[in-house]
Amino acid sequence: MKNYIEAKEILAELGEGKVFPYGGVSFSTIDECEKLLSVVFPMDYRYFLHDFGGGEFGFSLLTGISEENPSGSDGTDLVWSTLDARKMANLPNSKVLLEWDDM
Repeated sequence: MKNYIEAKEILAELGEGKVFPYGGVSFSTIDECEKLLSVVFPMDYRYFLHDFGGGEFGFSLLTGISEENPSGSDGTDLVWSTLDARKMANLPNSKVLLEWDDM
């Protein structure tokens, strides 16, 4: 959890206009995504998803989860982008796609 606390402090330092979170999600939604992906997220990542859901932070787009559509629908969604990367780029089933860069 120390890493997560430090990350939250860094995000707070970035300030308004550079941090665009999707909005946090419930732990039950996070559990559902873990089941869909057949993985268990580290505790600090679970808290990140709970507090922020994902989003744009500085110049990084971190894939995330939405409460309304946990299984995702595009490259900004953790589940959708991970399943797509597993299919199209042979991402191992034990991994998830955390950051999206369409450049």
